[in-house]
Amino acid sequence: MDIGTRVTTAIAALENAGYLKRGQNSPRLYANSILAKNAEEAVQRIYSSSRFSDKQKEQATRIIKKLISSKSKGSSGDEVAEARIDYISDHLGIVKEEVIQIVSLLRDEKILADSQDLNAFIKKKDSKKNSLSILKTYGQIEKFLLTIISDEEKIIHLKELNEQAEASACENVSPNKIKTILNLWAIKNWIKRQTTPHSKNHLAVLTLFDPETLTAKLEKRNDIAQFILDVLYDLSKADSGTDESSQEEVPVAFSVLELKDKYSNRSTLFQTSATTEEIEDALFHLSRIEALKIEGGFMVVYNALTIERLEKDNKKRYKVEDYQRLEQYYQHKVQQIHIVGEYARKMIRNYQEALQFVDDYFKLNYLSFLHKYFPGSRQDEIKRNITHSKFKQLFGELSPTQLKIINDKESKTIVVAAGPGSGKTRILVHKLASLLLMEDVKHEQLLMVTFSRSAATEFKKRLLKLIGNAANFIEIKTFHSYCFDLLGRVGSLEKSGDIILETIKRIKNGQVEPGRITKTVLVIDEAQDMDAHEFALVKALMEQNDGCTE
Repeated sequence: MDIGTRVTTAIAALENAGYLKRGQNSPRLYANSILAKNAEEAVQRIYSSSRFSDKQKEQATRIIKKLISSKSKGSSGDEVAEARIDYISDHLGIVKEEVIQIVSLLRDEKILADSQDLNAFIKKKDSKKNSLSILKTYGQIEKFLLTIISDEEKIIHLKELNEQAEASACENVSPNKIKTILNLWAIKNWIKRQTTPHSKNHLAVLTLFDPETLTAKLEKRNDIAQFILDVLYDLSKADSGTDESSQEEVPVAFSVLELKDKYSNRSTLFQTSATTEEIEDALFHLSRIEALKIEGGFMVVYNALTIERLEKDNKKRYKVEDYQRLEQYYQHKVQQIHIVGEYARKMIRNYQEALQFVDDYFKLNYLSFLHKYFPGSRQDEIKRNITHSKFKQLFGELSPTQLKIINDKESKTIVVAAGPGSGKTRILVHKLASLLLMEDVKHEQLLMVTFSRSAATEFKKRLLKLIGNAANFIEIKTFHSYCFDLLGRVGSLEKSGDIILETIKRIKNGQVEPGRITKTVLVIDEAQDMDAHEFALVKALMEQNDGCTE
């Protein structure tokens, strides 16, 4: 709900700024076709089917009666046909996962229609080779991992494993891709995976199947995945042939059962078939490795926003002046939180004062109310998104010059020029805290680079003392350790000579995952000591980050 609110707020702001226009919401219903003529026929087919267990037959009967009743009411115009999984689950008291499973069985029995309820979005400019290449890359990594893990628990180091995979000719391998595969295997209960408390790069892993069984499962899934890509890209060509629009992506409608039937009926030397679960598993795999973008699902009603884009220039960005109205809205929300806090304090101290405070809030002009209860410097206090006591705790002992740096939210570049012992480290640590707590910079958007491990450790230590465990999620590294991390390699003195240059090369060639180098703020300790290579790395990072502040 929180994400939904943010999206609709952003869309409203874009509409106010003239970038787009909203139309009426478009409710969309999936799989609302019931093939049984009536409830009696549907129930008869459920109880004569071997697909359902006794408990599922009882639940399936309740679900199909609910759907037929809802459809009947919808057809008569009395109400909207309600066929949401979550609604059915709540109304009938059946666990959501069981409702989904029974709906799938009803579709297998052709009691519910086999409608094309999923969409794959195929980019026009991308060839099938791109998706197949991604599938191949992950397939190579999976084969490599099969040679490493066994049914005995083993502690693996992701960076060391990444280097071994590179040496084994695995193309485009990275620690994140290895982690993605291990996560997928763990979700499927093929392996047990546990992080170790002392390091995020160490994992304890053991397999729950023998190598032959696991190999067979992977080969079958990859075969199905490749078949799915072939089918969907063929369908996209047919659709795009009649589509004159300028859309970059072609939505291709399909269903799980459709893919299942096509896979079973394909012309091969050996007859093969796949279960619904195997098709869904392959689709899930393709989605998670980002070889395919999939949307939709059966028995779901949702209100899709109809949006018309008015600004046709793709390069045009949302500007500061466009943000003014939205910023005022959020500033007002921050003030409301402080006002409620003040009311709570008055309730504790003096009940009559609290009543007068509420009365004035509703009777007085808003600015008059603020002047009366938040005079002078308190006007600034209620604009901050932290309490006054917290602000005083964090920044109360800073000098006016240092506070100027803390309060500067406009400058693209801030240089802290100060000599040894003047409190430079202190102000940088407090600025990091300010960015996180007061300027809504997320920890993954912030990078600090230093020239020594001791400096990085000192910054992390001070930040931990200032803001607590949140400091552990901020990247504070030396130039070299950051580069080793980006390339997924274990750092060593012997390898450090060319690591920065190689990292720059890979960044410029697009060989580094964008999420690893997408930052809002870059902080450089002792920036005057940068050599040509380190400065080139900073420039390469800035080129990848539009509007990066350093």
